[in-house]
Formats: sequence, C-alpha cells, structure tokens
Amino acid sequence: METSFTTSDKMKVAVALLQSFQLLFAMKDSSQRLSYTMPYFSQEYFTDLTTSRRQPVNLSVDMLFGGLTPPQYVYHQISVKLLNDLQECSEKAVRKNGVELRDEAYTLQLLHDYKSRKLSISVTFGCRQICNAWKMLTTSVHSTVKYVTIRWGASKITCINLCAHCPLVGEKRPKRFINPSWCQPPEDVESLPMTTDSSPGRCGTYRECPSLSLTPKLV
Repeated sequence: METSFTTSDKMKVAVALLQSFQLLFAMKDSSQRLSYTMPYFSQEYFTDLTTSRRQPVNLSVDMLFGGLTPPQYVYHQISVKLLNDLQECSEKAVRKNGVELRDEAYTLQLLHDYKSRKLSISVTFGCRQICNAWKMLTTSVHSTVKYVTIRWGASKITCINLCAHCPLVGEKRPKRFINPSWCQPPEDVESLPMTTDSSPGRCGTYRECPSLSLTPKLV
C-alpha cells in the first residue's frame, strides 16, 4: 500500500510511530515526491522471481525458524529494515511476501513464507561483482539474525546456504551448507549453533571450484 501523507502534526506523529516499529517505509518516486509503503497491507505477491534475474550468479541463504516461530508481522518488519539498510538501491519493489532491490550490478531479493516458517535472501550478480555480493548477503543475513534474536529469542534459526558454483556447472542438486560460520553475526556468539565449514574449494561432486563461490572468508 502506497499513499502520500499530509504534513499535519498528527500525521507526522503517526508516521514516526510506525517507522519506529519498522512497519512503514518512506520512499521517493521519480519526481522526488515522498510516499510511504507498508508491506503488511500489500495486495500483491511475488510468485516467480527467476525471470527478473538479469545476472548469472546467485548467492543465497534460506532461514528456517524452529522453536517458537516469529509472528507474521516480524517478517514484514525484516522487509522494512532491509529497505532502510539499503537506501542507495535505485529500484525497489515491495510485495506482501517480500521485497526486491535492484541496481545495475545486482538484484537482491528477500522472500518470506510465514506458514512455512521460512525466509530467503538471495543476491544475483555478474561474476566480477562477487566480493560486493558476498558483503551484501552477509550484511543482510547478520542484520536479520540479530533482529530476530533480539525481538523473538524463542525462535531457533537454521541457515542453509546453497552452493553458488553447482548451478554454474550444471549440478541439479547443489550442495547445502548448514549454519556456516559466516552466517553468525561477528559480535554475537549465541544466535546460531556453530558447525565446521566444508573444506574450501570443494562443492557437490566437483573437487575444485573457486573458493569465493563457497565462502566469503576471502572477501
């Protein structure tokens, strides 16, 4: 839902309150006219985003929420927080089940499914942008993990990273990395259970592949 607000003092207070709860996002159109969007009330859904991917490489993380799952509004708060964190993106699309942010070099997508207790973050990009893509993905993952941990600590988060190299070489079943250590926010050692990362340079049935397609440690 997008609408233009008046400049009345009462409306300003209402807008500030909704923004403080990460429920309302302020954005400007091509004419620099200010408007606001609330993903929770959107009537449109992302159904299949694969056709919008203009770049050949994809980095992604699926987050599964076990334990006491976050309520539906928390997923929408995460969407608004991501929009606020990435203000510099030139194109933004907001739907009931997520957001998509585009620039010339990349497309970042966040999709969530409350009923499946799942949230996915992916970045598609050209090969030369892999360092920036890793930084964007890890920043978004860390922000989401911290947000959920602080506001809904009863939820147990499992992060699943799909190998970015497998699809490039035709592997139909990409290798899955469960809770890789780089998904852990640096200043928080309690959010995710730790597991040992797979050996660098190995993925699926292929013994050798670029290390940067598996882990951001070298970025």
